[in-house]
Amino acid sequence: MLGCIGLYLLSRRPSHVMVLRDYSTNRNACSKLGIPQLHRIEAWDETYTNRSLDGLTWRLGHFPYSVCPFDTTDEDIISTSERKFAVLTVLDKNYLDVLPSWVQSTLKAKVSCFVLSLDDVTCAHVQSFGCSCIQLSKSYSEVSPAQKGWHPKRVAAVKFRFLAAAELLERGYDILMHDADAIVSPKSITKMLQYVALVKKRKPDIRLMVQDGGKRKVNFDQVNWGFAWLKSSNQNIDILHCSLQKWNDPAFGCADERKCDTSYHYRSQPRVNHILERTIQSGFDLGICLIGHNVLHFLGVNHMSGYTNALMKKTCAKGRGALSELTDIERTIVYEVPADALPHEQRTALQGALALAAELNRKVQIPSSFYRGERVDVCLLFDLQHPKLHGLLVTRLSTGCGGETLPITSLQDVHSSKNQHLCVEYKALTQVRSTSADHSRIPLCNPRNEKYAGLHMCQRPDMTDEKPY
Repeated sequence: MLGCIGLYLLSRRPSHVMVLRDYSTNRNACSKLGIPQLHRIEAWDETYTNRSLDGLTWRLGHFPYSVCPFDTTDEDIISTSERKFAVLTVLDKNYLDVLPSWVQSTLKAKVSCFVLSLDDVTCAHVQSFGCSCIQLSKSYSEVSPAQKGWHPKRVAAVKFRFLAAAELLERGYDILMHDADAIVSPKSITKMLQYVALVKKRKPDIRLMVQDGGKRKVNFDQVNWGFAWLKSSNQNIDILHCSLQKWNDPAFGCADERKCDTSYHYRSQPRVNHILERTIQSGFDLGICLIGHNVLHFLGVNHMSGYTNALMKKTCAKGRGALSELTDIERTIVYEVPADALPHEQRTALQGALALAAELNRKVQIPSSFYRGERVDVCLLFDLQHPKLHGLLVTRLSTGCGGETLPITSLQDVHSSKNQHLCVEYKALTQVRSTSADHSRIPLCNPRNEKYAGLHMCQRPDMTDEKPY
């Protein structure tokens, strides 16, 4: 685990360097929250506690947080507060293509934008868009972000976004903090500000709004810090500083390395959520509520947690309609899938469209996918595992085919079309045969298979899941 690392902030407007204070300088944060020490709570322990203030009892790691109110009919909340507001995210080279969409969303909302970056290339791109870049010290800049597992750079990104958040809170910003895989639409930040104003109207004492991860069997896992709003307050600053000070506490270590679950012991959620519950146990009111999935959908946010890598996260988000603005600048192939189409026929059509796109230097607008007549996520029906597939797939535009289709009789017929978005007949695509190994083998999955519930995507390279078809 990494120790204290210096961070510095670069900005083009104006250009300056700002050293973020070491979190160890705020050593009283935990004691202010009534947390002298922590006790180890493993992922599956059943430990109950109570609050002496009112006798409330709960299982540690499963506090019954309230859900933030949500009513889309309350349209009188359209203006944001006069408080300073900033958006903070974490990016590396794998997410550079989503940066323009993110910047567009912050510009529309007229808020300050900050990026915790792990490399100089990403920082340069961030600055070129006029946002501020918070970068880790050079000693970790050579670690490849493409490495798998919990490598030092990933650990640093998970940990030090909270230090960057604490610094912004101390500077008087209310902040929206989100992971790189919480992919926003151009209007998401504006809608988030409006939603915060709505919640504060209903609950004036609210200081924390964090994504609801749903009911979890694992302790301290329901509150998902991949998407959170934090008010600039002394208590929130203390919570972040206390979490950082306790990051390497034995309570969060692994008692038996042979059974160490790195997804639990390296992640931020078990740490910060443990601090939250201990603060509640000490009698403090956090002023917290959880943001429901219906709200994220309303905000146009696709948080792709659970997907295996950056390519899958971005492509599966595109399958849900995210990043549609990137499609506008592409020459594409689009086609309509009948609702009663069989899965193996849909795969054949997709392979044909990909082969055609590769031939014509076009992209494929991700088609609707159906399983037994019901629409399903494309990533639950197809295992899009080959890296080259992702470069050919873009978001489907709402205009679709626009009525007319162009039957394919030969590639020469398609070459003659000057349309930016070329609509092709579904049946014609099923007749195209691909010879490329890049897209000739796309495994099918049963979208109802419970094995995929945690991943939110299918992953069957052995093809065994095709038997039902």
